[in-house]
Amino acid sequence: MPAHFPVPSEREASPEERAETKRRSLALLSHSLRPHRVALIVSILSVFVVTIASAVQPLLIARVLDSAIAPLRQGDSGPLTVLVVLFAVTVAVGALCSWLNVACTVRVSLGVVVYLRKRVFRHAQSLSVSFHERYTSGKVISRLTSDIDTVRSFLDSGISQLAITLLSMMISAVAIFLLDWRIGLLMLAMGVPIYFLTRWFQKAAVPVFRTMRTESAHLTSRFVETFTGIRAVKAFGAEARMRTEYAQAAERYRLAVMDSIKIFGVYAPTLTLLGNVFIAGALVLGGYAVLGGTMQIGTLLALVIYANRVFEPVMQLSEFYNMFQSAMSALEKLSS
Repeated sequence: MPAHFPVPSEREASPEERAETKRRSLALLSHSLRPHRVALIVSILSVFVVTIASAVQPLLIARVLDSAIAPLRQGDSGPLTVLVVLFAVTVAVGALCSWLNVACTVRVSLGVVVYLRKRVFRHAQSLSVSFHERYTSGKVISRLTSDIDTVRSFLDSGISQLAITLLSMMISAVAIFLLDWRIGLLMLAMGVPIYFLTRWFQKAAVPVFRTMRTESAHLTSRFVETFTGIRAVKAFGAEARMRTEYAQAAERYRLAVMDSIKIFGVYAPTLTLLGNVFIAGALVLGGYAVLGGTMQIGTLLALVIYANRVFEPVMQLSEFYNMFQSAMSALEKLSS
């Protein structure tokens, strides 16, 4: 970071303090979710049903290609009709449970947001005047607005996204092994570099997202405090100094955002490359098996679909981790 944009001096927290802050933040989140346990459980169960229904669909497609086309040529449309009806049922069940998941998720997230807003507002009023002299009004406003909005974004889609992604990956991986063990071994081999790449991303992202939340709070605080005290700013002719300080805060936030973009710029393309290499390898192995008569074309198609469902969600996991880190950083500030 350039020397002419100094970061405001803040004491670096010790590992023990960070662990305590994380524990306190999770306790706050748990306490906020407690009144909405039923809706949360229904949301998770609906996600499970959606994932199962979606996982069955590639197998139905494979059965259509492998066992329903030949009878249809002979005038027997029974197998095809049964498979089409089953496919339609899975689509209908998935749509119904998706609606249920969205309804329950929104109920949970709004309930948590209302609780946090009331609690922070009530607690801020109960604190002493000396506290508010040290902890500026801009920071309090940032807690009540951007930080709580970040937590809401995580609850709106983060939890459901995580459940769907993990279940889809596990079911698809098991299906690949059951359909062809050789492609399953190839999947495990490709999982090794993806694991180390994801671990690097997680370690590099934690400080970056924490810095982003801190600098975002500084930017909001500087803006609010300047215009709250605009009479004093104009009375003392401090416009130029305020512009300089705001520009410095904006530049620090820009640099923090750029750091996160650079991390994603390395992680996302590399992950896509590894996933495409696996799909290409699966097509080569499966193609030779089809030519050799040991695999049917519908099974190969199902394998490709499952392969996409194993590696594409890894990127969604990274996005979830982004949301999770931002939400945890916001919760740390709220719980403090």
